[in-house]
Amino acid sequence: MKKSTEHTKKLHKALTKRGINCQKQKWDNHKHIDLSVDEARLYIEVDGDQHYTSSRQIKKDIVRDYYSSRDGFRTIHIPNRLIDDKLDNVADAIAQVARDCINYSNKNK
Repeated sequence: MKKSTEHTKKLHKALTKRGINCQKQKWDNHKHIDLSVDEARLYIEVDGDQHYTSSRQIKKDIVRDYYSSRDGFRTIHIPNRLIDDKLDNVADAIAQVARDCINYSNKNK
């Protein structure tokens, strides 16, 4: 299994602290997902600069996100530097989005 980066571990801990049940390094039969909030149908990728500066990596991410969306998951990408600089703000925002997605899903069952 792929190991989680320190940035992913920090975000996982911050989300768990906020009551969000998320799984590290989930395999979705196409790729490893950094963090998955299954109940919210939300994938979280914690990305280094190459995900924003390399055309090859950007294209690869587009394909990865396409397969996730086919499975009904939305993917958000968080740069490592935001984890370094604004971890609490990022975790608060993601936790709220996850709760909103869960509530929406529960209303429409």
